[in-house]
Amino acid sequence: MRRPENRLTERETMVLCEICRHLRQHDRVPGIRELAAVLSLQESSVKYILNSLRKQGCIERSASWSRNYKVLKPFDEKELVTIPIVGFLKNDRVLAFRSPPVGEARITCADGNSDHELFALQVLQGGPLSGSASPGDLLVFRKRSVPTTGNTAIVNLNGDMKLVKFKLARNAVMLHGDQEMPFQLRPSDRLRVDGILILSFSNAEVTMF
Repeated sequence: MRRPENRLTERETMVLCEICRHLRQHDRVPGIRELAAVLSLQESSVKYILNSLRKQGCIERSASWSRNYKVLKPFDEKELVTIPIVGFLKNDRVLAFRSPPVGEARITCADGNSDHELFALQVLQGGPLSGSASPGDLLVFRKRSVPTTGNTAIVNLNGDMKLVKFKLARNAVMLHGDQEMPFQLRPSDRLRVDGILILSFSNAEVTMF
């Protein structure tokens, strides 16, 4: 399915927002390594997103991606959305997941009209699936009860809330998480999916209550 015209993806929006923030603060655009570190992305992913932004006319490259590019369409901070921080994550396990929230964050989101479908957990300590996240980072989830193969999600498994990765097979659902081996769901297991991981932020504007 083709995306709507002039609509950036969530990651494209996140990268463009960070480029504009860095440009305002330092009077220069950030390099690929800087973007990757701040946004918890692989450098190859940053290059791919920058190329996509170039094709859509948001930035212009003169030679290499080092710092030889300029912004043609700055990010409008009015497009930032406020989402609730509903708990904390330590070693891929949820320490709190409650309403009212423990805080809120202003983030970029490609679908600003659906910010009510988003929530965040603040990382206290990374685990096997959140190892690239540093303490204080936010993991942002979209409320969705039906995951697909490869999705990382917050689930309630037999009363234990944790971060897992799904692998769907013909006759089985496999969960990858803090176990050494993938865990296959049994008919007696009780599983509820609370949200699918979509983004991580290390530079979000956060207010804790």
